[in-house]
Amino acid sequence: MSTVYASVVALVAVRATLAFLPAHILSSPPIAVLNALSTIVGCALILSAALYLFNTLRCKIGLRNFGKRRDGKALQPPPIPYAIPWIGNSPSFLSTKPHHFWSTLFEWYPRAVGACSIVLGGRMANVLFSPVAIQHVIQDRTLGREEFNIDVVVNGLGISKEECERFYGYNTPVKEGEHPPHHEQDKINVDYLLKAEKVNELTAEFIKILKERISDQFTDRSANHEIELYKWLRTLMFDASTISLLGSKVLEVCPDLEHLFFQFDQDMLSLFFGLPGWLVSKAVSNREKAVSQLANWHKVVRDQIGTKVPDPNGMSWEPLYGSRVNRARQIFYEKRGVSIRGRAALDLGMIFGISSNAIPATNWLLMYVLESARPERQKPGERSLYSFIMDEIKASQNENGTLNISILINQPILLSALHEVLRLYVDVLVGRTITQDMALALGAHSTSKSGAPSEPTQSIQLNSGTLLMVPSYPAHTNPDVWQSVYPHHPQPDVFYPYRFLTSSPHDTTTKPVFSTAHTTGSYFPFGGGKTMCPGRNFAKQEILGALAVVLLTFEFEFIGYVDAKGNTTDKFPGLRDTLPGSAVMAASGDFKLKVKRRD
Repeated sequence: MSTVYASVVALVAVRATLAFLPAHILSSPPIAVLNALSTIVGCALILSAALYLFNTLRCKIGLRNFGKRRDGKALQPPPIPYAIPWIGNSPSFLSTKPHHFWSTLFEWYPRAVGACSIVLGGRMANVLFSPVAIQHVIQDRTLGREEFNIDVVVNGLGISKEECERFYGYNTPVKEGEHPPHHEQDKINVDYLLKAEKVNELTAEFIKILKERISDQFTDRSANHEIELYKWLRTLMFDASTISLLGSKVLEVCPDLEHLFFQFDQDMLSLFFGLPGWLVSKAVSNREKAVSQLANWHKVVRDQIGTKVPDPNGMSWEPLYGSRVNRARQIFYEKRGVSIRGRAALDLGMIFGISSNAIPATNWLLMYVLESARPERQKPGERSLYSFIMDEIKASQNENGTLNISILINQPILLSALHEVLRLYVDVLVGRTITQDMALALGAHSTSKSGAPSEPTQSIQLNSGTLLMVPSYPAHTNPDVWQSVYPHHPQPDVFYPYRFLTSSPHDTTTKPVFSTAHTTGSYFPFGGGKTMCPGRNFAKQEILGALAVVLLTFEFEFIGYVDAKGNTTDKFPGLRDTLPGSAVMAASGDFKLKVKRRD
């Protein structure tokens, strides 16, 4: 609304100037046009101000009703005020300053209400904060996300709506005896991304390739080398994850894929939100460059083997198409008649799902572990996070020095530190489409360990045709929840690696146990319900596996922090500017380190 006020002040200044001009000047064409334009703009500003005041009044009345009504009648979620029709809350919601919308909102809007409504591009979106309501939405398998899938594939990846509908099977009759396409996709994910045996197999391939890439790094064991952590780690992990998933041929054909992908990664969400093409021309260009390279890979492979994709139930990995899950996907593409360009775009989406999340998450975790090892960060009489983590990693090694993934992914301090990274640095928008009118209870909810229910709260009315959004940031940092469940822990906006342990690792009388109990509806870094991220198990193992390999292979010495431009700073890296819903958010700076191979 501040923009409207500034515009009103400017308009008043213009009108005041015009009032003092002589009549013969006022009648001249340029001044007459200016006079007419100022009148039109003035009317528009008055209407905008009136709309904002009207919406503010609606919001106040809605909040008042929520504070008083306990008769069980469902009410509309209070609307967040806006000044411009159709555009609504889009300008503030789509701010690239991390968490700006939510931080500003909760300066005046009570979290305890549990819900609100906003207008984005002419669509009403209901936003939930209530843990009970969030839990219900996540568990409700009747709520779909078809619109969000279309937005990702059509807007984000640039696939035509016709091909998108053919891929998902939307608006397409299912032949007798066949499963809907989305069921086939779910089966591929279950068979090759969620079953423990197949995930461990994929992780083993990732670690093998990562070690091969690392074997070429800093072979002089007596020398120290300077690196910037994220830049160094990004290349290692991108190569290993891409090859383990898609095969080694893809990077032979697409040598610039890492560079092109991370250019695309920075702008992908501006495409997802459907902004006009002229506003996101850079993002479109970066996407098309990456898709073009992947399309060339598809053409090269088809020239070698035709359309006969190797059986996903055969060998665990092969160089042309890589993993079992990718081969199953390629067979599905062929069955659904997806074009070469469409396959390349969908594969770019697969890379996005893994690399844009696992790599920054590993970076955050590694930064905090290495930060704790700095002598000036040590507390007298307490062991560092680094020492605890190294003990757990070493305890996860087999006798021959290889990693036992099954042991590694069950180490409590490692798991707690990883989940704390995901709690603090994941920004997801769990989306659902409301296809029929429904009421949703916002309470009663207990955040105490005793289980005593709180006072029942209001229900909200959700109308058919509106959107439903569940943002992770308000839930992951809600002090009413996290301080109630863990009263002795630091505030939820602070990184605390032991937050998900039943006891402090410094307490030698009790063995710490990892647990996410009492966080239902308040912690969902991978989304939830039937649309939960299918790659979550591999992502966890990839992050912990990469962390273990790096820490077992190298010794690090801290030099200093650098900002996004590489300039020395005294601040721990913050968050890079990004649009809401970016999943794991990247750091805006980096660590400069000396690195040396261990003996």
